[in-house]
Amino acid sequence: MFRTISLLAVLPLTLAACTTMTAEEQAVVQEQRAEETRTAEEGGLRCRTIRQTGSRLGNRVCRTDEEWEQMERDAQEGHDALDRGNAAGAGPDRGFGG
Repeated sequence: MFRTISLLAVLPLTLAACTTMTAEEQAVVQEQRAEETRTAEEGGLRCRTIRQTGSRLGNRVCRTDEEWEQMERDAQEGHDALDRGNAAGAGPDRGFGG
């Protein structure tokens, strides 16, 4: 009983320690953002922070508005192609493997 209670008391502290960045990591992120902001202001870019699943830190990506729009169009086209492929194979007379 005491072991269970002590584990429950320590668990939130352990999780909090896993999710916080060290001062060094924070300094690196701030410096990267400052540099990217200077670069973006000079070139007319728009920056976004892209986070990968499983990572605490995001990558800051700077592109022109046209490049962001093209990426969104490409993503939408890929999504639509997947939908069309799924719809073509979803008939009641088709079993596993076509």
